[in-house]
Amino acid sequence: MVMKHTALTALLLLLFITAMGQSQSNSWLRLSVEMPLAPKLNSVIEWQSRAQGFENGGLITSPLLHSVRPWLNYKIQENTTLSLSPIAYYYLYPVTISPKDQSKPAQQEWRTTVAVEQRWPLTQRFSLQSRTGLEFRNFSRQQDVIRVRQKFGMDYCLSPQVHVLAYDEVMANLYAGSFFEQNRLGAGVSFQLNKALGVETGYLYINRALPFYQGLLNQHVLYINIRLRFFRRFSAATGGGETLR
Repeated sequence: MVMKHTALTALLLLLFITAMGQSQSNSWLRLSVEMPLAPKLNSVIEWQSRAQGFENGGLITSPLLHSVRPWLNYKIQENTTLSLSPIAYYYLYPVTISPKDQSKPAQQEWRTTVAVEQRWPLTQRFSLQSRTGLEFRNFSRQQDVIRVRQKFGMDYCLSPQVHVLAYDEVMANLYAGSFFEQNRLGAGVSFQLNKALGVETGYLYINRALPFYQGLLNQHVLYINIRLRFFRRFSAATGGGETLR
């Protein structure tokens, strides 16, 4: 009985948060190029472009961000990878809740990230994943932020070429005006088209805290991640799994 009441309360709270928040549509594109450097070490260069729509699911017509980010990934153990992005560049546009937001200036961000990813195979086809990250974000027009990210996910192997993915990620600010920043709930499908080319596509539902305690923004995101991999004679580190980045 207690568990039923707890589940009902959690469901009602989720519905309340969704109803109270404003709504927005997004599209995200990411291209990653991976190059092995040593048997347990690889490098990745990553480009991102995101676009956004107006409140209440309007057309996706405005840019949200553009970025370039390098990674070094070291495979500590078979199922544990340490990832470091020493410096990344982001060009950020204001979130367009209303048309007047389009007149606000964009800003630059320099970001340093360190993360640890783990995988726990439960069966030959099914595994759990975890990614814990810490980011220092230096902005040109606002207060700098230290952000913690924690993601948990599931990976089900339909075939060697096709994986079904589901995950949830919480982000919190240690040094900013508000502690909670956002929660991302996602699901997608990953296709390995050949040895060098992979594609992941899916959907994200995001609860994002608006600045100055203006409430929550509910974002509906369709995303595509494209992965290109170069190979050498040795077996390279996998980069901790693109699905959890």
